[in-house]
Amino acid sequence: MAGKKRARWLTHRRLIVLEALLLVGVLEMAAEDRIVASGFPDELKVVFVMLLVLGFFGSLLIVVERAAKSGLGTTHRTIQSLPIPTPRIFIHALLLFGLFLAYARVLNLWPSWFPA
Repeated sequence: MAGKKRARWLTHRRLIVLEALLLVGVLEMAAEDRIVASGFPDELKVVFVMLLVLGFFGSLLIVVERAAKSGLGTTHRTIQSLPIPTPRIFIHALLLFGLFLAYARVLNLWPSWFPA
């Protein structure tokens, strides 16, 4: 077993948490853009953005911890029931790629290989 050590950050639970953080990050950035573009005074914009970050990430921490504990078994069973054997890392790679595209859209920084 000593020769079969996996990277600690590649655990299923950790990947779920990373994906959720990235998803909330892109949602927070989109909401932040709307606040910054609004007609509110700059001081209020800063306060709104600070509250937005606290609300998004504080709530996310609680939700993700609960979802990771309860949803881990359900997700695992769902993936195992797929007609084609699919490694979990492949599912996570697809999710992370989707999040990459979401960030590219929000930042309006499309990769050169992506058809615009």
